[in-house]
Amino acid sequence: ICRLMQILEDRWRKIKGVKNIVAVPNRDITQNVIFLVCEREEDSGVPIERIATEAHDTSMDLPFKYLNPIQFPLFGNIDTRSNIVDLRVVGDSYKVIEPIVKGIMDIAKKCRWHCVPLHRPALKKPEVQVRTNPERTAKLGFQPQDIADAVEAAGGGQQTTTQYDVNGRYFYINVMGRESNLKTVEDAKRIMLTSPNNPNVQVPLTSVASVETTFGPLLIDHYNSNRAATVQFTIQGRSLSEVFHELSDKIKSTLALPIGYSIVPFGAVNQLKSLEKAIAFVFPLSVIVVYLLLVMQFQSFVRPLSIMLSVPLSIIGANILVKLSGVHFDSFTMLGYIMMVGLVVKNAIILITYAVQLIEKGIERNEALTLASQRRLRPIFMTAISMVLGMLPLALKHGAGAEIYNGLAMAVVGGLSVATLFTLIFIPVVYTILDDIKNRFWTIKPISLANDLGNPNGKSI
Repeated sequence: ICRLMQILEDRWRKIKGVKNIVAVPNRDITQNVIFLVCEREEDSGVPIERIATEAHDTSMDLPFKYLNPIQFPLFGNIDTRSNIVDLRVVGDSYKVIEPIVKGIMDIAKKCRWHCVPLHRPALKKPEVQVRTNPERTAKLGFQPQDIADAVEAAGGGQQTTTQYDVNGRYFYINVMGRESNLKTVEDAKRIMLTSPNNPNVQVPLTSVASVETTFGPLLIDHYNSNRAATVQFTIQGRSLSEVFHELSDKIKSTLALPIGYSIVPFGAVNQLKSLEKAIAFVFPLSVIVVYLLLVMQFQSFVRPLSIMLSVPLSIIGANILVKLSGVHFDSFTMLGYIMMVGLVVKNAIILITYAVQLIEKGIERNEALTLASQRRLRPIFMTAISMVLGMLPLALKHGAGAEIYNGLAMAVVGGLSVATLFTLIFIPVVYTILDDIKNRFWTIKPISLANDLGNPNGKSI
């Protein structure tokens, strides 16, 4: 391991943008870590994703089980980073789980997104397995637990319920066989078992069980008391949500899961699903709150509807710019959409408020809307341009931490730009249509008191 890590260090030092390399070899485990300290992207001109890809590609000829590049997240921990799809295949037996995991790995290899797979159950270690024979065990009066206790006592020892008292201090007693009697697999086969029915009868372990050397998983993960296998994909160049949905659709259409087996998302994928549910509630709620505030301001339920038209226009603009720029749709991008609602509504408020003031002064409605569009053109464009120019540096930022600002700024810039351009066109038109509908169907007619009292002459009583 140390020699292989030294080879990697020598190769990776030649990669442009790598500043320092820190290797942490560990002979006790099969997973080792090498940290690449990269220069700032503004200084080297090389993005971190390119460095990770080059480091992975230059190491494929070495005899590694797997090589997984990991970028530490700015928030959270290493298990919640936004460039990893983390899945758990849950079931009762690893024999059934293994083909499912292999099918998922084959699907990932055929996908059009670049990924580095990690299959944790693929890491195996040699072990000695003792498998009981139910018929022989029952015939001799043994229970599987009796055999397990005997093997445990002969190997690592077994703790008894009896405690040893030494001057008021109590110590547990651990019963175990001599280490010299259990050094090979053949020694394990000669472990003697005492019959629970007759203490004078002893039989060898091989009479009730088979002892064989095989390979087992390095770690046995559990989820809800079931065995689980971890499958991870480190993705590059695509958003987490897009890759996860594509992978889920292919798994559902390709793999047939047996009864009792399931695929459970973990890590950043699980957090993303929770975030999508929260945003599905928060975003409509923010629109409703803005609408209710406008109803209180205008003392009308119809006029704010024309103002709220700017929200779908802004969403269209934000979606177009986010899609064209290739920004990942993450929590910060969603936050930009929420910010955008308040910003784009402001321009329509300026326009409609001034038009309503002119109408109240006696100016005809269409003329009032025309004057409001002309006189509020400058403040609307000045506020929108100042906000867009202020967000552009964040939208175009590169380097470490840029992913925090790019999605947020792109959503605001795209939504505010489109909404501003169409505010002066669509908002007056929609206001006119809604006002005509209100005047046609919701006109309040005066009540004739004389007719209600049955006085046709209309004289006061």
